[in-house]
Amino acid sequence: MAQKKEKSPKLSIEQIQKQIEQIEVDRKKLEKALKERRTAELVEFAQTLREQIAERGYKADEVIALLTKRRRVTSRKEADSQYTRYVDPENPKHSYVRGPIPRWLKEKMAEAGYDPRNKNHREEFKSTRLNRAT
Repeated sequence: MAQKKEKSPKLSIEQIQKQIEQIEVDRKKLEKALKERRTAELVEFAQTLREQIAERGYKADEVIALLTKRRRVTSRKEADSQYTRYVDPENPKHSYVRGPIPRWLKEKMAEAGYDPRNKNHREEFKSTRLNRAT
């Protein structure tokens, strides 16, 4: 038995455009409702967690510290302070902490007969030709 194919009514361009606009309005309303519902559920979830934390005798700050401990981002200055900083004695504006070797350092090493690609050469050059900054 063959099924009859239902024909969709012929719509004008204006009617189709109005339907598309209405769909957009409805989509925006649904997105707003979803955002509001997610926010409400998050608040409810947070309250449940607070209650569970208190029931077990902990403080929320203790738990939060454990949850965020691994995500702590150190500042560039703080990270660099862990490493030795080397300064060019001929030009104090030139300094090197770590990472890619700056051009000025490569040039100085080449002039002195060191290979900047060789780690041992870099270490020797830093210890003999550069000043350690404190």
